Amino acid sequence: AYFATLEKGDHLEAHLNRGIAYMVRGEYDKAIRSADRAIAANAKSGEAYSLRALAYVAKKNNDQAAKDVTKALELQPNLPSAIARRGAMTAAKGDPAGALKDLDQAIAADPTNPEFYCHRAVVYGMQQDLAKASADLDKALQISPNYARAHFQKGIVSFERKEFDAALTSLDKAVEKNAREPMAWTYRGYTRLEKGDNEGAKADFTKALELDENLVPALTGRSQALKKLGLAKDSAADSLKAKRIQNPPKKDD
Repeated sequence: AYFATLEKGDHLEAHLNRGIAYMVRGEYDKAIRSADRAIAANAKSGEAYSLRALAYVAKKNNDQAAKDVTKALELQPNLPSAIARRGAMTAAKGDPAGALKDLDQAIAADPTNPEFYCHRAVVYGMQQDLAKASADLDKALQISPNYARAHFQKGIVSFERKEFDAALTSLDKAVEKNAREPMAWTYRGYTRLEKGDNEGAKADFTKALELDENLVPALTGRSQALKKLGLAKDSAADSLKAKRIQNPPKKDD
């Protein structure tokens, strides 16, 4: 009923709310279209450009995301969401100190946004400070208990700490809340491998590959699961495909 209500609006706020709802559902192309409509409704809305930047980041189109963040900050220099997304992209460029400066600023301006804590958790993870990363993710989940991204990242942190039961609990919630994220299925597959559940791992890697057939970590993981299950031929096929994706044959000049 809530989403049906959102569909009826044709003004800036309605388009923004619709885009945010699409982001939560993992429907990034629809989120971009909603942001486009928000910009058409009000080309001076920094929030609209910031929302579209978030969707482009999710689709790994970082060049377009950077342009939208820059535009958002031109329009609204102190916009917390744009500052946080600039921080996330700064982290992706290998500058965790610069990223933390932006993310600390964004969180100080809006301490109730779970996305910002997730971005900062990534930076802490880059610095191998898993305790701080875990604390930020706990804060994100305290604010928004159903936030799929926070559950996913919490699962990764627990996996890195070799806390596999906790990782499985978080990743179960991640795939429940957003079944369209292939890396959540992939991490759950690796967690199941660690726990000796080879059939479950194979099923998770297969689900990830249904979402992204060229996802190398999922191919590599399924290869390991198949090998443990005694399916050597199938294991070799996945391994070979992964190698070909990583090292494609050179085209003749």
